[in-house]
Formats: sequence, structure tokens, C-alpha cells
Amino acid sequence: MILDIDQADPLPLADRYDVCIAGGGVAGITLALHLAEKKRRVLLLEAGGYEYSEASQDVCKGANAGYSYFNLDTARLRYLGGTSGHWNGQCRPLDAHDFLPREHIPDSGWPIRKTDLDPYLDAARDILELPPFPEGNVLPESDGLLRELDFQWSPPVRFGEKYRKALSDSTLIDVFLNANLVEVGVDPGNGRISHFAFRGYAEGRPARKATADRYVLALGGIENARLMLNQGPRGLANETGMVGRYFMEHPEFEVGYYVAGPARGEKGATRQFIAPTAEMIDKLKMTNAVYRLGAVVNKNDGSLVGRGKMALKRGMCASDVVADLIRSVYPLSCRVQVENAGALEVFGEQVPNPRSRVFLGEEKDRFGLRRPVLDWQLTTFEKRSIRVGALEVGKHFARQDFGRVKLHDWVLQEDAEFPTVDSGLHNVGGYHHMGTTRMAASAMDGVVDGNCRTFEHANLYIAGSSVFRTGGQANPTFTIVQLALRLGDHLAAASAGVVPRRSLESGGRT
Repeated sequence: MILDIDQADPLPLADRYDVCIAGGGVAGITLALHLAEKKRRVLLLEAGGYEYSEASQDVCKGANAGYSYFNLDTARLRYLGGTSGHWNGQCRPLDAHDFLPREHIPDSGWPIRKTDLDPYLDAARDILELPPFPEGNVLPESDGLLRELDFQWSPPVRFGEKYRKALSDSTLIDVFLNANLVEVGVDPGNGRISHFAFRGYAEGRPARKATADRYVLALGGIENARLMLNQGPRGLANETGMVGRYFMEHPEFEVGYYVAGPARGEKGATRQFIAPTAEMIDKLKMTNAVYRLGAVVNKNDGSLVGRGKMALKRGMCASDVVADLIRSVYPLSCRVQVENAGALEVFGEQVPNPRSRVFLGEEKDRFGLRRPVLDWQLTTFEKRSIRVGALEVGKHFARQDFGRVKLHDWVLQEDAEFPTVDSGLHNVGGYHHMGTTRMAASAMDGVVDGNCRTFEHANLYIAGSSVFRTGGQANPTFTIVQLALRLGDHLAAASAGVVPRRSLESGGRT
């Protein structure tokens, strides 16, 4: 069942649910459907409707106080399906060594391992409509330091569209649209969560309360922290002050150009991905990353896209930087061979940093909750990691006679700052908001345990990438789905699975 709470009167709210989930994005929808498969009664609260609305999106607004970043209301989508609405579909699981502690990276190492998520590999692939993942190959003559990666691509799945019928037809899931979580009730006697209070956009209507045995926040990496910090003087599950800290993104920059030599052949006309091996990460004391070879294809079919590609070719060929690089490989001319040239980009891992965080500003949204402020911090460690990795890619190109790589000055100069999003030349990040309610072995080091349960409240759980302890180099969506399926099994095992009665507000309907 799916209902808009601004239009439903009375609201068919059950007396009690097995699990109440706030957030109808990738994590929330995956979790709700998995729990229903286990015959558990679920309430799913989605703050938006079926599609974009100004009223809902306005609640996403916030401020940036740290490194240059996107406007917060453009980096997130607030309707059924969440940010799967602007996801490009790129998928890989995290690497096994992403979960391990690394001596050169403080605060690394998850309390779980990749093997804990492997049982959910096939189910996550089915949800995201993915074929099997190919194994990455260690590149020859790279001294075991570099590997070539292959990603898989979801169509991409738009969760609000694909799973709308399944949610609507389910007799075990109630989905309430335009239901904004505004309060998390806590029983002062035992510290357990007592209810979720939520409101719609219609003026004059009081907040409704939902009760369940267990509660899950699946609002996203920024909103999970923002909602928790808005609960009481010190925030929810924030006894040790960890909520909102360790915000992470995937730094995404153009680091230089490449031009393919004769030995590379046609490979220069396709996009490829090169990543450090675990050996290289430990040996060079760097973070994980993937370097992407973006091709410039020599084709003009008369279309706008074709003309744009030709214009880009001409611009690159006219560039002294690229022209010099091409002439170093192809001494005769710049004209034809530029089809095998392109940008070298990095999609990197950020080191865990407690000073990189989400906190509350003074401005409030329409529900009286203070808006978030993002203080994203990048350090010299990320800069060095990007540089040493790019240099190894360049060395490999030269050794194999694949071509040549020329890095931008900002990468090579240790004191140069990262480029800003305002330049229009760099993405700077992937809209991947991770780490603000990180997984840990104890409350002194995080917010949730290995089962995504908060240390402070025995029946409150958190789903999504805010529980990530480190980010690896893979897009987070696949791991979000794996973690949601694992959490679903944990919650189902802990729940009696009793189907409750409807409240009086619904007229006693079952």
C-alpha cells in the first residue's frame, strides 16, 4: 500500500509494526522489500512524493563551510527512490582490503569483512540488474602494483519506478509519501526508541506517530546525521560526539592527459579503468583509487554530439600541453592520432577524518529542524595518494609503450590546492555521502556496530552509506544494497513477525 499522508484522511496506521523505516531511497526500499519477503510488517516513510517537488527539495538545502562542493540540494534527491534518480549505474563491490585496517591510514578497518557481504552478492546483482562482475587483472610489467578493473553498469535502476508496484501491491508494507520524520521518541526509562513522529506539507495537520519493535534511519549520509543532531541538546545516539563526523566523498578530478602509442592500438578509443593493487596501496602508503582513461573519439556524424566531439578534438590539438605530449609519441603530426588521446581522471578514496563533518547551522526548515552545514575536508594525504598513483599509471604507459601521460601542475606541486567545483572543469565528487554514522567496534570510534545497530539505543539501526567506515574506490550503491539485505536478515531474525491491528484513526481496518 502507498498513500500520500497529505491526502489520506484517516490515515491507515497500524497499531505497531515490526520495523519502521525512515527513507525511501535505495537502502530503505531494499530493506522494506526484503523484510516483507521474511513476512515482517513494515512502515516505510518517504519525505517526498513520486517525483520531484519544490516543497520537498527545499528541505535538502544547507550550507558548505569547507572545501568547495556542490549545493546540498542539488547533490541529493528527495522523492521515492532517492538519489537513484540521478545515479549513472556504475557498480562494483568494495575490495576485500577496503575492510581491513591499514597501518598508514588512521581509523581504517571495518568491524566486518567482505566475506560478511559476499552472501548477498547475487541478490544485490538481481536488484540492480547486473551481470556477474569480471575479475580485475594485474597489469603486466607493473611489478604487481596496478590492475585493470571492469565495472558493470545498471540500466540504471530507478528504485522509485522499478519497485513502485511491488510496494503498492504488498500487504505487509505501508508506504507513506510526503512523510517527513521530525522526531525520534526515546523512552527515558530504558533508552529504547518509542516512536517515529512524522508530518506532511499540508498546513494545520498535527504530527502522526508510528510505533514499531525496531526503527531504521535510511535518510542518506547527510540527512541521517542532520536528523540525529536535531534530536535534543546533544543529539540522538551521540553520547561520544561521533554523529556527523568522518564525512567522506570520492574526490573526483581530472589529473592530466594521456595519448596512446602504437602498442595500445584500439584501446585508446574506449574508456578503461586502472587501479592500485593491495600491494601498491600498502607499499606506497596511499588510499585506494581508480584512474579512468576518458577517450576522445574521432567521429563527426553531423549531429550536435558529433560536432561537439570534433570541437573538443580541435581544442585539444590546439592546446600546447596536449600537442607537445602527442608530438612526443607521434613526431609527425597532431592531426589524426588525437583520436587516441583523452583525459586522465581519478576517482579516489578519502582518508577518515573526524574534522570532515556535518553539523547544524542556525537556519531552520519548514518543520523547525536546523539545516545542515557540510564542512568537507581534504588533506595532503589524499593529494599525495592521487599523485603517486597517477605517476605509476604514467610509468606503466611508458614501459609498455602504450603512450604517454602528462599530469597537471596542481597534481605535481605539493603545495598546490585542489581545483574547485566553481572552475567548471572538475566534478570534485560523486554525490557519495559516506561516513557520518560510521560502523565501529565501540561507541568511542563510531555510531553503529557491525550489525548497523546504534550503540546507544538497542532498537535503532542505520542503513545506507553513512555507516561506511572507509569508502574504497567503488561507487557506494552496490555495497548499500548488500548492507541493506544483511540488515534485513538481522532484523527479521530478531523480530517475532506479528501482523498488527490498525489504529483507531483507520477506522479499525486490517
